[in-house]
Amino acid sequence: MTSIELKNYILDNNKLQEVIKSLGCHGIKEYTKELRCGLPSHTSNNNIAINKETLSTKIFQSDSEIIRGDIFSLVMTIKNISFPKANKYLHKLLGLEYKFKIKEDKPDKKDPLDVFKKVKRKRCIVNLDDIETYDEGIIKEYISLPHIEWIREGILPFTCDIFKVGYSAEKKRIVIPTRHWCGDENDFVGIMGRTTIKEWEMLDIPKYFPLKKYFKSLNVYGLQENYQTIQESGFCVIAESQKSVLKRHSRKDGTVVAIESHDISDEQVRILIGLNVDIVIAMDKGIDLQHIRGMCSKFYGIRNIAYIFDKYDLLKDKEAPMDLDNKMYNYLLKYKITYDESEHKKYIKERDKRKEGN
Repeated sequence: MTSIELKNYILDNNKLQEVIKSLGCHGIKEYTKELRCGLPSHTSNNNIAINKETLSTKIFQSDSEIIRGDIFSLVMTIKNISFPKANKYLHKLLGLEYKFKIKEDKPDKKDPLDVFKKVKRKRCIVNLDDIETYDEGIIKEYISLPHIEWIREGILPFTCDIFKVGYSAEKKRIVIPTRHWCGDENDFVGIMGRTTIKEWEMLDIPKYFPLKKYFKSLNVYGLQENYQTIQESGFCVIAESQKSVLKRHSRKDGTVVAIESHDISDEQVRILIGLNVDIVIAMDKGIDLQHIRGMCSKFYGIRNIAYIFDKYDLLKDKEAPMDLDNKMYNYLLKYKITYDESEHKKYIKERDKRKEGN
């Protein structure tokens, strides 16, 4: 089960108290919309509050320290474990299967007819249950070393280590593995390679190229690593590129994830809605405002949604808000535009106008 499905399972099958008791919480009291109890390490019976409809959680560590999140955050805090391990703990506790299909890392076989097959290749529908993951063996063939150019841009070694960013001397590419957003810590769905050749445009070399292909539209980059921070912060910023996630993480900001495209898929929307936090869309400079509003419309009426739009012309062409320094980025984030009823009407009006024009 994904974390979203697991939350629904706990709610639908009245398993909340079973989870709480397994963690050693005490003094459980149920109210109309809330369950209250005490942390195992505290004498108070009232320092945990869990919403019985959403599993949103508040942990009152002290008078000044409150940890906000969800049922996974509670497990992570009490057990002092990561999000994937908390996910696995709940599966085991509830007697549910926790399993992803592991794909062996076999050498790619070249098909002599492949060049012809690509011409009329049809898009296929992928069953989410059939998503296969690689184990950490796929990253061992690459050098575990941050590239100097990225360090100069502000992507620091500690971030590269957490996200397993490395380098391929053979392919002259920075290696960016992508973890399954709700899988185990060593479940990777694929690898993207970013060229280090400065003349890549002149030489007609793709800037980004998948070293291990994967369905980007079925995953959200950085969500596994940043899950807890997003829950505590109460909001999530959606960027285009993996690089944006890494830059903000290096600045001690774990609220950014990447959809690896300027289009957002229905599955990515479903994943992000399931976080039960506010959403902020922050696309690269040059993306059409109507397109951004169209992305916002997918969340409208379900989650609080806003977007960053560079009306002050702080960004260069194709730059992302995350490319700016902390001060400028936080300025754009502070003055983000709320996608409200007025914004939605503008989107609908422009959408209908463009349809008529076609």
